[in-house]
Amino acid sequence: MTFYANRDRYGRRSCFTELIGIRRLGGQTDERYVVSVQPSPTITYRGFIPSDTDDLVALWEACGLTRTWINSHDEIAIKAAEDPEGLMVAVASGNDQPAQIVGSIMAGYDGHRGWINYLGVHPNWQRQGIAR
Repeated sequence: MTFYANRDRYGRRSCFTELIGIRRLGGQTDERYVVSVQPSPTITYRGFIPSDTDDLVALWEACGLTRTWINSHDEIAIKAAEDPEGLMVAVASGNDQPAQIVGSIMAGYDGHRGWINYLGVHPNWQRQGIAR
């Protein structure tokens, strides 16, 4: 069975697509794509575990959240020791792909006020509701 999908409102092709032809109609381009029918990856939210450190730093770098004067590994170690509940990750799994961290939040609370220090979703996974 063949399914067709056009670009979405942001100009991106729908999920797993492959270009099969371009047809011109009245000066406009009509691009048709075959969409392989695969279930969407499952997003799971869970607390941070120490083995996530390198993947989390890589995510922050991809999101532009790191600064040269701040050691991200130290920030994570301090947060994990002082307030482990304030550091959570979003993990995508499924489609025969290994699980990968695609989002994270580091938050703090002093009993009066709350802060979000780091909130990021990998650029390839943005606009999919992961950080909502």
